[in-house]
Amino acid sequence: MRISSKKTTAAVLRSILGVKVPDMAKILGCSTHTVQSLETGRLRVSEATALKMEEQTGISAHWVRNAKPDAPPVGMYGDPYSKASYERVRRFRGNLQSLSDREFSFRFLVDAARLRSILERANQENAYIEAALKLNKFLNRLGEDYGVNVADWDRVAPMVSAIKKDIQRWPRPVSHLPWETPAKRRNSPKKRR
Repeated sequence: MRISSKKTTAAVLRSILGVKVPDMAKILGCSTHTVQSLETGRLRVSEATALKMEEQTGISAHWVRNAKPDAPPVGMYGDPYSKASYERVRRFRGNLQSLSDREFSFRFLVDAARLRSILERANQENAYIEAALKLNKFLNRLGEDYGVNVADWDRVAPMVSAIKKDIQRWPRPVSHLPWETPAKRRNSPKKRR
């Protein structure tokens, strides 16, 4: 296996995953030349490539695009990233076509919290309208992909009711991730009071 240079976050990611360049190319759906160019810094990681990395490996797209290679890697939900994170994402992607109600609620609320944080910061910087326009453009495209008219205001009230139910399902306190198995939870270190 060609050892990763760790010059860039893309190189650090492949090193964490412990995969060869052709395997990384297959994961990302690109050529080996592209992987090598990303790792050496000849090619800058685009937003689309960073999002593909996040989708396929669970690494934070923001970390891939903005962090220094020696910064601790971060997962897509802000957690520390490791090979175990990648394996969990691969297992999840391979085993599930849809989520349980509880898992969907948890993931939705985490994404909603991330979105609120972004919009709150944009508002503080007097850029809310710009951020909202970008968000609406993205949501319209995503809605088209899944056959949902996101501009249909008749859907707002039922969705607000659904979000209230999601909040009721939120695990209190969050002592584990909802997709962890009970065995993993039992073996987790206990907090002392």
